[in-house]
Parts: sequence; structure tokens; C-alpha cells
Amino acid sequence: MLRKKEVDLEMAAADLAHAAQRKMFEAALDVAYDHAVKHTGEGYANVVDAMQKVLKNGWPDIAYERLRKGLSSGGKWQKFFDNLIATTDQQYLKSLLLSFAFEGALSAFPQSRKMKEKLGMPIPWVILFDPTSACNLHCTGCWAAEYQHTLNLSYDDMDSIVSQANDLGIHFFVLTGGEPLVRKRDLVRLALAHRDSAFMVYTNGTLVDQAFCDDLKRCGNILLSMSIEGYEEATDSRRGNGVFRKVMEAMDLMHKNGLVFGTSICYTRNNLADVTSDSFLDLLISKGVVFSWYFHLHARGK
Repeated sequence: MLRKKEVDLEMAAADLAHAAQRKMFEAALDVAYDHAVKHTGEGYANVVDAMQKVLKNGWPDIAYERLRKGLSSGGKWQKFFDNLIATTDQQYLKSLLLSFAFEGALSAFPQSRKMKEKLGMPIPWVILFDPTSACNLHCTGCWAAEYQHTLNLSYDDMDSIVSQANDLGIHFFVLTGGEPLVRKRDLVRLALAHRDSAFMVYTNGTLVDQAFCDDLKRCGNILLSMSIEGYEEATDSRRGNGVFRKVMEAMDLMHKNGLVFGTSICYTRNNLADVTSDSFLDLLISKGVVFSWYFHLHARGK
């Protein structure tokens, strides 16, 4: 009984410390936002200060100094975040940074390190799982296209995965498939139930609509990475006629709603020149794309 009380007190103290750190980081974000609106970069230093207080000796001092310099020197990273603040829904962006930057990375890092010491084994920073094998497309070369489309994780299973991972200090999750947005109602429910976790979803983008954009704002901890193969001919040849147009429309809709999103690009010898060209990157930027993942095509031998 005494040991249980000690554990309960330790957990309560940890919860209070976590809440205080989150408030500190949230206040730093508010300061950074105010400075960005006034076109000054000084506020970003407050965010770095908050990071250093949360991580403490997690990084060497020189790393924080370089980060402060990179964010306050009028360079590319200050411009990047200034543009992000100018084009994104304010409350949504704040929630996104709290879930991905604070909960998914800064807070999770010391938690997982403590669990590593306690359990004597490495703890991963991120967990990837597939909510479903179902997909509304049949893309050439996609291994998921060969799965049975009836395989699903129940909501309870997904909730259990996230809860158990949280206990280990893991608060960052990558969702693939299949097409995860086939299960978007359950994904929204999961994100709302675990606001201290961040969910990056790889999607073909064709199921994005206004109702889902509203849900993304409401959650504040889901980030989409939409698949695209290049321009219309390359994308449609692999994913089906009209898919490029639908992805462009999804990007326009998300940009209009002030949402943050990126792309997932599979490069091959056929599309490499296009997907790395200035004109293609300028197209993505004009659509509101904030980041891009590049993956190589895995060709399975016979």
C-alpha cells in the first residue's frame, strides 16, 4: 500500500511538472506569434528558451545557441515560420505546435529516456501503424494494393496502441495504410481522445472535404502528408485518372482553411527531374505545401 502511494505521488508530481512545462511553452509560442506579426524575429528566442528548460541537458548548449541564431538572424528559418504564422489559422497552428513540437518531441524525449533506463531497453521515438488496409484507389506499385481490403484495427485497438505507447513516453504516431482517411471518423475520435499525442497521416488526399478540414481544426494534432507523383500525367498514370486534380483541389481547400500540410513523393528515374525542379516546388508552395517527404520506389523482385 505504501509503495502504491509513493507511485501515485510520483505520477502526480510528474503531471504537475508536465502541465507547468506545457504552459511555459504555450506562453513562448504566444510571444513568438506577437513578434512575428510585428515582423521581428526576437520572439523565437523565447521558444528556444522554453525548449532548453524542458529538455535541460538533452542537447548541448551550442545546439540551442545555433538554433537561436538560425531563428533570429533574418534567415530562411525565420522567414519560414513568419510565413507559416501569416498563412495559418492561429489557434490551429498553436495546437499543432503544442502537439507535435512540445508533446511529440520535447516532452516525449525525456519521458522515453527515463523509461529506457527503467526497462533497460531502447524506446522508439515514433510508432507507425495502419488503421486499415482498405483504399479507394489502386495505385501501381503500391504494396497495399495487394492486401485484402477488409483488414482493420478497431477503434479500441488503436486507442490501446496509443495509450500503451504514451505510458512508454511515445507521443508521435505515423498512420499509413491502405488509405487512413477511409477511417477518418475514428481517426478524429482518436486524436480528440489523445490531445497529448501527434498524428501524421499519409494520405492520397482524395477524401479531404470541408467537414474534415473543420475536424482538423478542432483536433489540432493531425498533420496530413498527401501523396503526389509529380504533374498530372505522372500522378494519374500511377494513381488513376483525375487523381491529380482531386489532390490539387484538396490542397486548395486546406490552404483556404489555414491548415498545415505536406506532400509524400515517390521518386523514380521517370519523375525525378520533375519532382525536384524549381517549377514543381513553386507549384507546391503556391498551393500551401509546407514540407515534402521524398521516398524511393521499392521494386520487388520476382
